Amino acid sequence: MERAVITVTPAAGGWAVSGSYCDEPLMFQSGGEAERQARRLAQLATEEGVAVTILVHDRHGRLVATLAFAPAYAAAGMSKSNLIAA
Repeated sequence: MERAVITVTPAAGGWAVSGSYCDEPLMFQSGGEAERQARRLAQLATEEGVAVTILVHDRHGRLVATLAFAPAYAAAGMSKSNLIAA
């Protein structure tokens, strides 16, 4: 199963969303806005069959949350091979 990690971290002037599913860091003014975008990216990735972990850090850089998202086919109780055969 393909996996991706997305991080939400403080950055100069705001917050950054980066990771293996982002081509380059995305910048936001608020941490909440950054986390919402990270969740949107995770949703898109799960629809493509990718398992995603989001690591959320506080303004001091400490890890405060780890969010895990299963691929859409896993959440539906199916295997990837079932989707291909269907």
